[in-house]
Amino acid sequence: MCADYVLDSAIECERLERQAALDGLERHLHHLPKHLRARVLDAGCGSGAMARLMASSRPEWDIVGVDFNPEYVAYARTRGRADNLENLHFEQGDVCALQFASASFDVVWSRFVLYFLPKPEEAIQEFRRVLKPDGEVVIALHNWSTLINYPEDESLRLRRDRVFSSMADTYLAQKMPSILSACGFSDISVSIELDRVYTSPR
Repeated sequence: MCADYVLDSAIECERLERQAALDGLERHLHHLPKHLRARVLDAGCGSGAMARLMASSRPEWDIVGVDFNPEYVAYARTRGRADNLENLHFEQGDVCALQFASASFDVVWSRFVLYFLPKPEEAIQEFRRVLKPDGEVVIALHNWSTLINYPEDESLRLRRDRVFSSMADTYLAQKMPSILSACGFSDISVSIELDRVYTSPR
């Protein structure tokens, strides 16, 4: 079972929605394959912002959003119904133990989730299990460059590292290609983009 999400609060879905708007989710669509028809899993969908965007921009796709928190799922369902997205539905579930048949998805999308899991490789193994043999997984993670301070203060660095390492694996983005390879994925590629929420382009 996945651990509790450290940023959880009563208004977390609203925060996720605002973050998605600031980040400009549309720019992530180009990372998705150009299948004419596809069944897509949004693993750790949160408020459902990306799942709704995929469903509205690719009406020929069938989108399934999964999140561990039932309150997030309820929020995502409400927003999806309000947008009249008939090719979208949400389920409560654990990304480390997905309740789907093997080889049942063409694409698995996961964004800003895996570094909060105690064993992210378990989720990666589940992604591979539910993917069709020619399926693709797309994972978006922060590089956590916001944890760098200058001028350097060793005491601050040690305290900062202790706090953040208790919440998330801040080096998971760098580890991910190796984890994917160890879990049996091939043709692994990495794309680096500027974060629009936490990083100023100026």
